[in-house]
Amino acid sequence: MRGDLSLAQAGQGRPTDGASSQSLFNDSTTWRVARADRFGLIVDAADYFRVLREIFLGARQQLMLIGWDFDFELEMLPGESDENGNAPDGFPNQLGAFVEAVVEHTPELNVYLLKWNGAVLAAPGRLVPSLALSLFGGDRIHFALDGHHPFGACHHQKIVVADDALAFCGGIDATEDRWDTPE
Repeated sequence: MRGDLSLAQAGQGRPTDGASSQSLFNDSTTWRVARADRFGLIVDAADYFRVLREIFLGARQQLMLIGWDFDFELEMLPGESDENGNAPDGFPNQLGAFVEAVVEHTPELNVYLLKWNGAVLAAPGRLVPSLALSLFGGDRIHFALDGHHPFGACHHQKIVVADDALAFCGGIDATEDRWDTPE
């Protein structure tokens, strides 16, 4: 596929039949364009949650997560909990307990979570665990609701950034009914 970023930057990308010839990379849509040394593609939630755990466990200073929703009671690796509720890596398998344990285990780590406030209407029961994590998870877990949208709109960004060095984005929320495998 010739839709390479360098071609788009140079204005040499060729649109497919019926596609607009206008580049998505311009001053109004792009803060800056930078080269990534590595790229990976995560298709299934099974892989997503494994990678998410690795990123959390590897972070040293800061984790930022933006999502439509976070279910802090979510079992990240279904069926892999031991009798104490821990995943094979020895940390809790539930998302909320995992976040707390990683913060406790990593003294310099701050976690910032931003969730769309309309998700509270879709799943009001998940607000209490979200607030509890923020209130009782220590002063290094920061939770906020995002309500800066026109009526009827929401944010659908799913972004994770670790230590300003690694980032991924996509379409998988850390919430119920998102877990799938290649099968």
